[in-house]
Parts: sequence; C-alpha cells; structure tokens
Amino acid sequence: MRFYLQQALNALQVGSVYALIALGYTMVYGILTMINFAHGDVFMVSGYVAFFVSTALIGSQLHLAPALRILLLNFAGQQRDVHFSQHRVGLVGNGFMDHPVEFGRVIRREAAYDG
Repeated sequence: MRFYLQQALNALQVGSVYALIALGYTMVYGILTMINFAHGDVFMVSGYVAFFVSTALIGSQLHLAPALRILLLNFAGQQRDVHFSQHRVGLVGNGFMDHPVEFGRVIRREAAYDG
C-alpha cells in the first residue's frame, strides 16, 4: 500500500511540473502571440538553482531555501531581461524572435560547460 501511495505522490509531482510548463507556454503565447523557445531552458535553470540552494543549506537553514530560490531566480530573470530583452523592444519579426533562441543557446552552453 505504501508503494502505491508513493507512486501516486510521484505522479502528482510530475503532473504538476507538466502543468506549470504548459501554463507558462499558454500565458506567453496568449500575451505575446509568440512561442518562447527558451521556456524549457528557464525551467532547467530553476531546477539547477533549486538543487544547489537546497543542497547548500542541508543541515543548517533548510527552511530558508524557498525564499532564497525565489530571490535568486528573480535576479536571474531580471538579468535575462536586461541582457536579452531590453535592446530588442520595438523589433518585429525575426529580430524579436531571436531573443528566446539566443537565450536558450547561452543557457545550454553554460549548463554543458565542464571546467
């Protein structure tokens, strides 16, 4: 019985992540009427931040991890906006669509960097 309960909780957790990704795609496409190709990369960054913050705080102040993750991801979002979005305001067509692709390339390159 315990195994099935654990599997049900795992399914709810994975389903919640899928729902958040789908909701993000829907909101971005509904508001900007464009597909954000870097959406998955943003989720990858948030997963890395959550992992490293939680493992760094294990045993000391683990209850501070959610607040610290929120602050770090907010800072990362602001930096993304400053470095990738602000100079593209007013562009239409390919100039505006290059932003998510460019951001995704930078994130994937940094995630694959090994030293």
